[in-house]
Amino acid sequence: MSLKSFLTKIPIIAFLSMVVLFKTNASAADTVWQNDYEYKLFDPNYLSGMSKANIEALFGTEPLIQLHRYKGNETIIRIPATATVYGETYKTYLGNLYSNDKDNSIPFFENAPEIESISFEDGCIMNRLNFVTNCTSLKTLDFTGSVGFLRGHVHHSNINDCPNLEYINYYGVIFVGERNNLKNCKSLKRITTPAEIPYRKDRSDHEKTLLPYAMFVYKDSTYTGKPYLYLEDAPPNTLIAAKEAVAKPDKSIIKYNNLKYRVLSSGRKEVELMGPIKKCPSKLIIDDTITDENGTIYRVKSIAKKAFYRNKQLENLKIYNDGITIKSKAFADCPKLKKVFIEDHNAVLKPQAFKSSGIKKVTFYGAYVFTIDLIIGKEAFKDCTKLSEIVFDGLWRMNMKKTIKKNCFKGIKSKAMVRFTGAEGPGLPLEHFKDFHPKGKAIVKYINKFGGASDAKPKLPTG
Repeated sequence: MSLKSFLTKIPIIAFLSMVVLFKTNASAADTVWQNDYEYKLFDPNYLSGMSKANIEALFGTEPLIQLHRYKGNETIIRIPATATVYGETYKTYLGNLYSNDKDNSIPFFENAPEIESISFEDGCIMNRLNFVTNCTSLKTLDFTGSVGFLRGHVHHSNINDCPNLEYINYYGVIFVGERNNLKNCKSLKRITTPAEIPYRKDRSDHEKTLLPYAMFVYKDSTYTGKPYLYLEDAPPNTLIAAKEAVAKPDKSIIKYNNLKYRVLSSGRKEVELMGPIKKCPSKLIIDDTITDENGTIYRVKSIAKKAFYRNKQLENLKIYNDGITIKSKAFADCPKLKKVFIEDHNAVLKPQAFKSSGIKKVTFYGAYVFTIDLIIGKEAFKDCTKLSEIVFDGLWRMNMKKTIKKNCFKGIKSKAMVRFTGAEGPGLPLEHFKDFHPKGKAIVKYINKFGGASDAKPKLPTG
């Protein structure tokens, strides 16, 4: 029996007692559907991302109720700023309050093909991980009535898979985004930028919100200034828009951030990194996209054979991509290269990709994925004699026979440590890892036997 049905069957005195109990002892189970919205009572014990003091400092001490999700069939949506539930009036909080709620990752709007426009009543509080996904008719999204901030996450994105979304208005909003936002929004070519983006200056490109297209400041029907690839880089409270993207012909050369790229496919807008233009920086970050001088965005699909071969300047390498191919000897014989970080569970390292380099530590990061296509090719790290630490972060589900190729770690430092991280969590019991420990040991055994390492040792999570 639903809570609402139960309340209609008890005396009025018991009803009033229940309201008080419901308000003061809220839990994740205290929910009600009303006007196509699901509401959950606010409980500071389940706050995710904001303390009770911060909530009150930002939004006052009025009673809050969480606006959890929508299940209706309207075409024009205006999200309410207040709600009256069982005679009590609340300010609505559109957010993920219940961090231990199994429904925490459910988008607010999901698989709703009827919706064409979404906006907010003034004063609606917004702090949401998942907001809109797979709303195929959605054309406009206006956040100007909302208070607070949006919060993106590498796993739980804000606005994705809306192929007909044309315009987002963030004017006046505090926005905190992440890289996996605005994915598959191929019609989105105009955005009014937020008033403020916290951490803007502290973020590297791979942590920012990648725009579907490079966008320019658009004023008086004119595109001005340089193209912006990331929302965080554009000026605040400004309309930015994309030009019609025209890719360069195949085999054209593009210069970007002192690196040289060759166009592999004009149609697919894919490029290969050929190497530095002149002097290579000591710290090199390779992201998954670049742009040319006209604002056309290209996907970095590969790093060319011998692109950085025998480079004597490179010391620290970070690769953030999804499905990059690092070709043979791309970073071989780089004596000063000490650290390599690859955030790409689909990366393919071709034979001898890093052979005979000075690497001491290599990290493969997978963001807790279930499907892993990482391939560490034959002799990829052969004769990296200083390599003493190999880290697999979030990749404990790897298929070792698919990932580890013959002699990929042959000649590395004896008794190198193979660390498995990312499976840990604060306060998680050892039982959480009981199924992983045998697999971790088996992977290290395979690295020694087939991968050519000499007595490598496992370092397993302990909870």
